Amino acid sequence: MVRVWPACAVMLASISKKRRRSGGAKATSGGGRCAPGAVAGIVIRALGVVPERPPAPTEFIDVSWAPPTGGTPPSGYAVRLNGETQVEVPSNTNVFPPRGADLDPIQVFVTAQACAPAVSGPEVASDPVALFLTPPSASFTVSNNPQAGAPVLFTDTSVPQATSWLWVFDDGGTETSQSPSHTFAAAGSHQVSLVATNSAGSASATMTVTVGPASSSRGAPPATPLRIDATDPSRRRVRVNIPGPDAVHLTIRSESAAETVVFIRFVDGRGRVLVERRLAVEAGREAIYDLGAYGPRGPLVLELVSGQMYQAQVWSVGHPGAREIER
Repeated sequence: MVRVWPACAVMLASISKKRRRSGGAKATSGGGRCAPGAVAGIVIRALGVVPERPPAPTEFIDVSWAPPTGGTPPSGYAVRLNGETQVEVPSNTNVFPPRGADLDPIQVFVTAQACAPAVSGPEVASDPVALFLTPPSASFTVSNNPQAGAPVLFTDTSVPQATSWLWVFDDGGTETSQSPSHTFAAAGSHQVSLVATNSAGSASATMTVTVGPASSSRGAPPATPLRIDATDPSRRRVRVNIPGPDAVHLTIRSESAAETVVFIRFVDGRGRVLVERRLAVEAGREAIYDLGAYGPRGPLVLELVSGQMYQAQVWSVGHPGAREIER
């Protein structure tokens, strides 16, 4: 949810009135097909700061974009920041409140709208932008009971979040996906390092992983799929109960020709967002994430927010406490 603090409401209204830009023309009715085009050139910057730079956590976030150059002229736009609820604006600019204690990178998604009833054009994403001077602190988790010859799941938990990753395994393997699986051929102690990067800088973390012998492998634990409510494909929901690490997994398969970005949000029984994470899956690939690595525990609603094409499944992995809660 985008919160506009009472003290800021008047300021935001004034800014919105003063900074109207082109691109808000009404669609004309000529009997043709209503098809708004794609916006371009999304810019994220600190409001009123010269020279331009990314916003700091205490600064208002000024977002602007170029109107579509083709299609039905837009009558307005829908814009959202990360996985928050989208807001509708009449022109090609919007101001978001400061992020405060939320130091994660921000990404903006914009859709042109036209006609009545409203028809939406394609959703366009900005590049992710790190808040000013907030590089990540690298960290990650590893799945329970790793064994030689079987995939071991690594989940990036860096805070503030990274936007690119380099994993280095002591057997010579490397990986650049956010949360990879890696198979060790030999049992014993293995060094695993992660270099996490965003536009403000980089940091690294190294962990010693003890891998058991292949002969002790018990096979993959049973996994039960949980029902995902995809009534709104851009904001899917599933009820889960997370007792701890490695109990509930999320699988995302990209069906896009470009990187697929999905924001996951852990929502408690009062509707409060406890944690939000940005998940990035390379085009055409599949990734698995340990939902217990991100902290929230107990009965929760998991939201998956994205305007891109992807397949998702949430699994309860061999733990009776991780089950779907009936509505």
